[in-house]
Amino acid sequence: MSSYSQIWTFLLQVRRAKHLIDRLSLVKPTDSTLSLAQHSVHDLKQFYSLRLHLSWIITTLFDFWMVVIQTEVDAFARVVQHATSVQTLVGAHAAHIAQLKDRLLLSATVRSAIPS
Repeated sequence: MSSYSQIWTFLLQVRRAKHLIDRLSLVKPTDSTLSLAQHSVHDLKQFYSLRLHLSWIITTLFDFWMVVIQTEVDAFARVVQHATSVQTLVGAHAAHIAQLKDRLLLSATVRSAIPS
C-alpha cells in the first residue's frame, strides 16, 4: 500500500506545483496601479514568460506520466485476464508496481542516482 501512497502523493505534488505556478502574480487585483509601478514592463514580461514556460513543462510532464500510468494499467489488465493462479496475480502485481515506480522516477535506483 505504501507504493500506491507514494505514487498518489507524487501526482498530487505535481498538481499542487502547477496550481501554485498558475496562481503566481506580480500584480495584485486590489492595488494594481501600485504593483505595476513597482515593476518594469521588461520584468513583468520576463516573469510571466517564465511562469508560462514552467506551467507548460509541468503540464507536459504530468500528461506524460498519466499516459505511462494508463499504459501500465492496460498491460496489467492483460496479464490479469490470462492469469491462471493467484500466485501469478501476486507476481504480476509486484512487477506492475515496480515498473510503474520505475517509469515515474520513484524507484530506489533513480533516487540513488540523484546526488544529495
